[in-house]
Amino acid sequence: MTDIERDAREYWALLHAAPNGWGQHVHPRYGASHYMLLVMCQRHGKEAFDAALDATRVSVLAQA
Repeated sequence: MTDIERDAREYWALLHAAPNGWGQHVHPRYGASHYMLLVMCQRHGKEAFDAALDATRVSVLAQA
């Protein structure tokens, strides 16, 4: 598994986890989900991370 695929799966897992009391999905390292998305887009490039999210969506949802 590549780093970008691992990060995309981790992002999907965060979005499918229970939100906190304010309705936010919070990652232990990156904080709020929208901040994690920003960091991943900066790390991998927006187009590449969007493509990784599209590629991993089905497999992650099948595991949920």
